[in-house]
Amino acid sequence: MPAQRPNIIFVFSDQHSDKATPWGAHPTRVRAPHLARLAEEGTRFSNAFCQSPRCTPSRVSFLSGQYCLNHGYHGLGGNADSFSAPTLFSLMKKAGYRTGVFGKDHTPTGFFKTDLDQRLVADPRDPDGRPYEDYLRAKGLLQQRDDIDFAEWKATGRKGASLDARPSRLTFEDQVETWATDRAIDFINTSGDTPFCLWLSFQRPHQSYTPPQTFWDLYSKDDIVLPPNSNDSLDGKAPSQKQLREQQQAGHFSIFEPSDWESMRRRMLHGYMGCVSLVDACLGRLMDQLDRSGLRENTVLVYASDHGDFAGEHGLFEKQPGISYNAILKVPFLWSWPGHIREGVVVEELTESVDLLPTLLDLAGLPSCDSCDGVSLQPWLRGSQRTQLREFAVTENNISRTIQNREEKLTVWPAGFFGEDTPAFLEFYDLVNDPWEEVNRAGDPAFSRRVNALRLALYDWVTWHWRPRTKPGPAVAPGHPGNDSKGNPLGPDGRINPVYLRRFLAASQSRFSPNL
Repeated sequence: MPAQRPNIIFVFSDQHSDKATPWGAHPTRVRAPHLARLAEEGTRFSNAFCQSPRCTPSRVSFLSGQYCLNHGYHGLGGNADSFSAPTLFSLMKKAGYRTGVFGKDHTPTGFFKTDLDQRLVADPRDPDGRPYEDYLRAKGLLQQRDDIDFAEWKATGRKGASLDARPSRLTFEDQVETWATDRAIDFINTSGDTPFCLWLSFQRPHQSYTPPQTFWDLYSKDDIVLPPNSNDSLDGKAPSQKQLREQQQAGHFSIFEPSDWESMRRRMLHGYMGCVSLVDACLGRLMDQLDRSGLRENTVLVYASDHGDFAGEHGLFEKQPGISYNAILKVPFLWSWPGHIREGVVVEELTESVDLLPTLLDLAGLPSCDSCDGVSLQPWLRGSQRTQLREFAVTENNISRTIQNREEKLTVWPAGFFGEDTPAFLEFYDLVNDPWEEVNRAGDPAFSRRVNALRLALYDWVTWHWRPRTKPGPAVAPGHPGNDSKGNPLGPDGRINPVYLRRFLAASQSRFSPNL
C-alpha cells in the first residue's frame, strides 16, 4: 500500500444547522472555536445541502454516494437486506484500511455487513447499542442518562421526545459524545501502521437539548436571540408546518417552568446552542490528539451533519417538516488535510452529501465508484477547478422534493398530499431578497416563469439521475442520434443518456411548461 495513502476521519453530528456555526447567520452567536479552527485549517463549502431532511436516508446518501431515489431509503431505520451498493467502509476495507464506527449509527440494520473492524454504538434502540450504557452503569450513572430523553419527560407518559431543555446531569467526561470520541481515539492509537477509516458520529445537537452545565453556562439569557423569522406567520405555506407549530406553541413538548411559549423557545435555543458547543469540544479533543500523535499531517478530516434544526426559525424547533427550508437542508461541510487541501478557503459551489464518498476515494488514490451519484470535490479542494460544480442541489423526502441554486428554490408537494383532491402545493423562495424564507412566491404571477423553470429542472434532474433496475426497450429506431446502436436511451453507466434527455425535454417543453 502506498505510504502516502491518508487516514480518514469522518466526524458527523446530528441536526446541526449551518446557521448555528461561527460563520453562520443565526443571531445567537455559537461558541465553537474548534469548528472555526477546522475551517481555518481547511476548506469550507458554504453551500452544502443534505439529500434528505431525515436521519437514516441522509446517512445512507453520505456513505453510499447515492441519491435517495436510487438507494430507496426515505424513512427511519429499516434493514439493508436488499441493499447491494458499495459503501465508504466496504470500499476502504477492500483497499486495506482498518474501519470503525463510533457513536450514533442510525443506518438500516445490517447496512455495514462485514465491513467494520470495530463498531461501538450508543443507541439503546440498537441491539448492539449497550457499550455506553455499560460504561454509565459501571459508574452508577445510568439513571442520569439524558441524551435521547430524560426522566422528567418519561414521567409524563407522552410519546416522542421532549423539545424542552435543561443542563445535563452528567459531566462532560461522561457525555455520550465524549465517550464516543475517546473510543475513536483508542481505535486510532491501536491502528499501528495500518491506515484507518472511521466514522465518529455524535447524537447532539439533536434533542434532547441537554448540554453539560459547563456548556449551558457558556450562554447567558442575553446571548439567546431568536432569528428574524421566528414569528413567521406561515401564511401561504404548507399546512403541516402550521399544525406542528400549533403543537409546539401549545406546550405539547414542554416540561419545565416557565412553560409559556416565549420562555420555552428561548430555553430550547439555549440548550441547542449548548449542544453545538459540546460537539465542538469533542471535535477539539480529537484534533488535539491527532496533533499530539503526529497523525494530523496524514489524516483527511471531514466534518458534516445529516441535516439541520429549525433552532427557532419559523417559530419551530427540531426538523419536522423541514424540506422547505434551509435551516434543515443546509449543513456544515468542512475538509482538512494539511499540506494537501487549501487552508482558510471558502468554496461557494453547490455541494451535496453524495459528494463525500467519491471525494474520499479520490483523495485516497482509489478507483472511482460506478454506483455513486456524487462528484469528487478534489479539484475544488486543491484549487485546480474553474468550472461550475453543479447547477442545482436537490433534497428528497418520501414524495416531496426541493430543488435550489444560490438564488432561488422550489419545493414540490404532489397533488393529494394535503388531502384528497388537493392540487400540487408549491413553495418558492427568492433567496436573494428573502434569505430567511418568509414569503412563498409560488402563486405570485411575477415569479411564474422562474417557478416553471425550476419545476422543469426538477423533472430533468429526476429523469437524468434515476437508475432503473432494468433497461427499457428502444425509444426510437436504432442509430437515432442520442441512442446507442440498439436504440437504447441509456448510457453505459446505467443513467439516461443526457443527449437523448435534452432533446426529449426540448421537444416536450411547450407541453410541460407553456409559460417558459
